[in-house]
Amino acid sequence: MTTLHQMLRRLCMNAAAVFVLLLATLPAYSVPVIVQGYYEEQKARSCSAVTSCAMSFSAVPAGKLLTIKHVSCKISAGGSAALSSALLSINFRHTYLTPVLIVTSSTRTWYAGGEMLRLAEEGIAPSISVSFVSSTNYSMACVLTGQITP
Repeated sequence: MTTLHQMLRRLCMNAAAVFVLLLATLPAYSVPVIVQGYYEEQKARSCSAVTSCAMSFSAVPAGKLLTIKHVSCKISAGGSAALSSALLSINFRHTYLTPVLIVTSSTRTWYAGGEMLRLAEEGIAPSISVSFVSSTNYSMACVLTGQITP
């Protein structure tokens, strides 16, 4: 291998290492992804010693309408926690998400979500709220998908 090839190879390897480090510093759930009208946003949150907790997605941009087609949440809590409800709220309109217990061990995990057809107007930030029967520590990670139109 020539010296020029070795230098280019080192340069590429260093550039790749810097790129990986930059990616590691970016927040995992920062902004919605909008590609050719398709919309996806992910959010995650932990809640400590409470019975209910909510997290908001980004507000719909000005002049746009978001048609929410699917919501999917993974909710995890320790011990014998009992999930009482999960719901999607859009400006005082609520859609209950039926939770299904999928893992029971030292941590209980539920899936809540499904297909739907709900509208969110400009400036409205959809939110997910979760309630438990008694105070507990828990986390939730949700994805909201749909279509955004002018």
